[in-house]
Parts: sequence; C-alpha cells; structure tokens
Amino acid sequence: MSFGRTCVLGLCAWSLAACDRTLEIGKSAAIVPGNDAGIDVIAPVDVGLPPPVDSGPPADSGHDQVTAETPPQTLLWKSDLETDDFSEWTQGGPTMGGHYKNNDITATLSTEQAHSGTHAIKISFDTSDGAADHQAEFYRQVESTPAYYSAWFYIDGPHTPATYWSIFFFFYSPPGTNPTPGHGLWDVNLNTKMTPEFFNETNMDTIHSMPAMAYPIGTWFQLEAYYSHLPSSNGQLQVWMNGIPILNIPDLGTTPSDNNLYWAIGSDNDSMTPSKCTMYIDDAKISTTRVGP
Repeated sequence: MSFGRTCVLGLCAWSLAACDRTLEIGKSAAIVPGNDAGIDVIAPVDVGLPPPVDSGPPADSGHDQVTAETPPQTLLWKSDLETDDFSEWTQGGPTMGGHYKNNDITATLSTEQAHSGTHAIKISFDTSDGAADHQAEFYRQVESTPAYYSAWFYIDGPHTPATYWSIFFFFYSPPGTNPTPGHGLWDVNLNTKMTPEFFNETNMDTIHSMPAMAYPIGTWFQLEAYYSHLPSSNGQLQVWMNGIPILNIPDLGTTPSDNNLYWAIGSDNDSMTPSKCTMYIDDAKISTTRVGP
C-alpha cells in the first residue's frame, strides 16, 4: 500500500461510498509549479489557533502552556525504544499496532541518533532505483476519545519530493483484516518547499501550513496532532511543529464506526531530490493532554 497525502473550512465529509473506493495511502496529485500558492517560507511565528471544537481536552494556542515533559498520568502509550526492540509498537497484538515496510526501504533500530536515551528508528532509502513506492511505517490504533499524537523526527538534509512525502498520517482498516495495507485518510506531508502541509486523501485536497515553516535540517523537530474522530460528528485535526500551531482542520468529516482507525509515522514517497535520504524517529507518544516540545 502507499500512504499519504494549508486552512479551509468545510472539507467534504467522506461517506461510506468513499470506503468502497480503495485509496492507497500517500498517493496524491503531482506537485506542480505554483501549487504552493506563492507561500514563502518564513521564520516561526507564534500564531494561535482556535481550540478544538469537539468535546475532549482543550488544545492550547501558543507556547505558554507547553511543558518540558508530559505528566505521566496523561500518557496513554509511548515508545522511547529503550527496550532495544520495537515491542512497544506491537504491544497489545497486531490489531493494536505494529510496523511495516516494503522492499525498497530499510527501517532499523539505531544508536546513531536519538532524541532521548540511546535508541531511535532509522529509515533509509534511495529513490533513484525507480521504484514506485518507498514506504516504512510504525502504527498504533487511535484512541476511542480525542487525544494527542506526537513524535520527534530528524532528517539528514533538504529533500524535494517529486509528488509527495508523507511522514505523519491516519488511515483505516476494515474489521478482521490486516491493518496494513490500509486505506488513507489524512496526512501531514512535506512539500517542495520542505514545509509541512495537510493532505486529505478522501477528496484529494491540500491545505498549506500557516505559518509556512520549513522543517529543521540536521536537528530534531517535533510534530504533534490533536485528533478527534467521534463517529457521530465531524472530526478535527490540529497540528503543531515544535510547539507552534501550523494547521487547524475543524471539519474532517465523519468516519464509519465499524472500521479500525490508525495513526502512523514513518516515510512514504515515490521520488525525491537528492534521491538518498536517512531519517530518524524517536519518543512517540499518545496522550490526553498536549505533550509539547
């Protein structure tokens, strides 16, 4: 499967009919010159966003409430990889979580870089091989109530994707099936300007981040998302990079209650320049409150 693909309101609610159309995660329309709507990459600006509209923990709108460490009682799940394996991701069995990769990418445990402790996930690939997809993902089933999903990323340098580069995404899998491959829903991609953007796989819509902040190169950065998917109401997604709000999508649409929903982090792309890339991921968390950098 292939994963993954800034603010507009009223995104089309995806219906059960959309589930009949198999969506490959990560597939999107090619990025063409001008598709970034003239947005220039700017320095980080502390711009507040409205609080979540769904019931559940309120999201703060700036830096003042960001804490250095998540209070332990709010953590629902975490992976710091200090177990020296991927057992945290597979905790609870294959329906709850796991990891997946195809043959055109490597995903290993490494001590070369770590955000904390000594271990991190290392993902490496070379898109010059002409393969249609280079995909590695680590996934967990989403919570039954609104929650915050976060992870730290380290990317070795600037890379320009030919069409898409998904690193943080949500997907669904029908009951009784293997979670992977699944059906793509909502992605956080890195675009041709190396800035995060939102891609809705149900209607092929892209929303640029505001402010348009390029991801840091050669250093760790955090992505965190508040995700609400209550089946009876429109979902919501808010995203922060290094504690700064960059995306707010308050009308994701409803989701079928009989499907298993998953959050995933990793890398999924077809081609990029330069073609060789190494990235690391560490300190993934699911929490009832903001984690913050």
